[in-house]
Amino acid sequence: MLTLQKTAPSFGAVLADKPEPTAGEGEVLVEVDAVGICGSDIHMYEWTPGYEWLEGALPVTMGHEFAGRVAKVGPGVTGLAEGTPVVVTPGYFCGVCEECRSGKPDACRAKKSIGLTVDGAFARFVSVPARTCIPISPDLPPHIAALTEPLVVGDRAVQIGTIEAGQDVVVLGPGIIGLATAFIAKRSGVKSVTVVGKGDPLRLGIAKQLGADRVIDLDEGGSKLSDHIDERSVERVFEATGFGESITQGLGLLKDYGIMTSIGIHPAPASIDITPFVRRKLQLRGAHGGGRDCWDRVLAMLPDNQNVLGAIVSHQIPLSEAIEGFELNRRREACKVVIRPGMA
Repeated sequence: MLTLQKTAPSFGAVLADKPEPTAGEGEVLVEVDAVGICGSDIHMYEWTPGYEWLEGALPVTMGHEFAGRVAKVGPGVTGLAEGTPVVVTPGYFCGVCEECRSGKPDACRAKKSIGLTVDGAFARFVSVPARTCIPISPDLPPHIAALTEPLVVGDRAVQIGTIEAGQDVVVLGPGIIGLATAFIAKRSGVKSVTVVGKGDPLRLGIAKQLGADRVIDLDEGGSKLSDHIDERSVERVFEATGFGESITQGLGLLKDYGIMTSIGIHPAPASIDITPFVRRKLQLRGAHGGGRDCWDRVLAMLPDNQNVLGAIVSHQIPLSEAIEGFELNRRREACKVVIRPGMA
């Protein structure tokens, strides 16, 4: 079968034929209907600093934001029948380490990540532990179901950021995670959501469609955040850019006791002026991934919001065009590219 693989610790990825996997003990074989290109996939494709830890897993089939159907059930699997539509949680855990036993499985030291450390879903079939599969309605379109994982990341960020009704929220970065965070935040009853980007009219326009009250393009009318938003004027800032200056400038927007939640992956350290940070009682938090509670909340709201969320998916393409899908993202000519392995 055709796969998209990361084969070397350098720029790029390759389309390569690979034998179809089988479903082993406790596993199911999932036929992939739709899989999104994630920001993490772009970093992996570009081999951005900070992804060196993946070198030992290469070569690996990429892809972790996906929906599909159970094609085969392996030995020992109960509760999942062939043909069941599912989404798949991309991280799975040992279940016995201290972190798992203390209720923090996403901190598991033996964690495996589908599409990063083990073969993923840029393929027609992928073998996964049955416990990672969550059944979904057959009425949910696959390209919408494939948005579950990035929306889960946004949901987790909003939970970590502890936003409250009536607050003003700023989201830095209109990438998929920024858009997901803005969408979830707006649904949480905040007073306003502002999404900030730079030279990114396509995704800023989609932010408006998702309900953002205001969008700001830093290429227009001043390149600093303070040129557009008063300093010390908002309660919550979410950083989803991966650029250090977003941290320093974003902290300046916060009122005293404000909270910034960082979701971006940074290739270089960010500097913080600690004295005003301390005196103003600010907080900087990190958010990554999401637990089963996040998956349940997102899946519950998807059916009633699929029309508006469909604006996120700008392209649906066959697996054979996956490299061009990555380049569309890199040129900012796409919002979310969803690959359909069954598409001719």
